[in-house]
Amino acid sequence: FQTGTPEVEPVMFVEQPDPPTITGSAPDGILGVPYAGYTYTVSGGMPPYVVTQRSGTLPPPLLLSSSGVIGTQTPTQLGTFNFKLRATDSNSLYDELDDSIDITAMMLVSAHLSANPASLASDGTDWSGSFISGTGLVDSTIVFGTPENFIGSTRDNTRTPIRTADFGATWDAGTGDNQSNAGGARNGWYSGSQDTILIAQGLSSGLLRSTDRGATWENIAGTFTSNGVCSVGDTWISSVYSAIGHTNEISASVDAGETWSAGASPADFSFQLGTAVWSHGGIARFGGTNAALTAPRIVKTPDGIALTVETLPATTGTWLPCICAGTIDAEDVWVAATEDGEILYTVNGVWTLSTDTMGCLPAGVVFNGKVFVMVGGSNAAGDANGYVKSSPNGKDWTTRKTVAFTTNDIIYGVAVMGLT
Repeated sequence: FQTGTPEVEPVMFVEQPDPPTITGSAPDGILGVPYAGYTYTVSGGMPPYVVTQRSGTLPPPLLLSSSGVIGTQTPTQLGTFNFKLRATDSNSLYDELDDSIDITAMMLVSAHLSANPASLASDGTDWSGSFISGTGLVDSTIVFGTPENFIGSTRDNTRTPIRTADFGATWDAGTGDNQSNAGGARNGWYSGSQDTILIAQGLSSGLLRSTDRGATWENIAGTFTSNGVCSVGDTWISSVYSAIGHTNEISASVDAGETWSAGASPADFSFQLGTAVWSHGGIARFGGTNAALTAPRIVKTPDGIALTVETLPATTGTWLPCICAGTIDAEDVWVAATEDGEILYTVNGVWTLSTDTMGCLPAGVVFNGKVFVMVGGSNAAGDANGYVKSSPNGKDWTTRKTVAFTTNDIIYGVAVMGLT
């Protein structure tokens, strides 16, 4: 008995639709500068599409639209921002994309070149630009940043400090009290928590204060002299080399410089050489030299009262013209330099000597959220060139710009916008 081969009926499967794809890579941005905006490309699948942020964070206050467009808001926070996007089509199929945006800060180098004051702006990566003598610019021995402009303290004690909001193209002077030190101020510091600026004017010259980012100035603490000033939170901390009743002390103020503590003296330490000062991560560090003026010293303090003098590697230099800090891969890294161009940096909080050097008298160092930049050079000190050098970690340094000097040329320093 034979039944034969059963008949097989073919089954037709419905072709599955393809999912969409999302591609693109948003550009990096600059603190305080409107973002360029960016549109991701979504294709395939079944339109219309909806783009959403699945995880991570965009740089505040940037916004993502449902069509995959990042807006042109102005970034207010530094850092690397990682995020995941999802593009979903009308079939509820989707594709995902990982992307990131770095937000860094603009830098401004201050100099005197070919008998003229000059400045050079950079994002810390591109140094191909030229020094310019912006309208209203006068020689400024120090320049420092606020979230919206750069402030320059001039060498003219008949003027108030000057400021620029367009990265050195134009400068204008504030109103109020003039600077009182004809040789130029020692340093300036902006406190973000108080929206206040203090400028240390050196021996017998008091402090200048502005509470409106350089629009108006007042001379305060006239009997108090400051070689360097910074803030830790709402506490201002200042170094004093020599004043009536004060020698080689660090003092603190909790009222924006109106009154100062009696002062504490770090052991075997002198502020006679060097005005290096920086605050980062709840700690202020001041650079100086030992009492014999033969070796550099750094003192750290959280409040201007508790002082710790740190151990440094052996150097040929005897004092520290500059110091700063930044956070790299969740670690606070500090960088300093001696007058001989030796570069020091911290590894797990321990000061170490880099094998790289500046090759000139260092004038300043800053961190813009991505790289350290150190500048320097003085023809009067015997330097044939000025240099701009950068480092991703404080250890390894690369020359970004060489400036051939003529008589009396000098690079005064470098500032970063909106970090302090």
